[in-house]
Amino acid sequence: MFRKAFVEDVVEACGATGLLIKQKPGRADIVDYQHAPISLFPTPYPFHIYKEVYEQQLPIGCFVSSLSSQPDHIYSILKNFLKYDQFLERLVGLSKSFN
Repeated sequence: MFRKAFVEDVVEACGATGLLIKQKPGRADIVDYQHAPISLFPTPYPFHIYKEVYEQQLPIGCFVSSLSSQPDHIYSILKNFLKYDQFLERLVGLSKSFN
């Protein structure tokens, strides 16, 4: 009984926090969503994969730091995508307003 109530609470929390994914459309006038995949219990993760990812943390952090310190370079890379992605275009515009 407790487990069922717990699962229901977690699924409702997904909806309340926006952890949702769009379902394949059945009808054009209805948009259906379901909660994103979740795990209620710890999932085993191979240590060797964790170690590989952990070792890449510093180089990736340096790369991201380098990119973020040169926003004009990022804008030049993204400029070809902006005409296709309105959301990205708004993000870049917002970012430029802070520079």
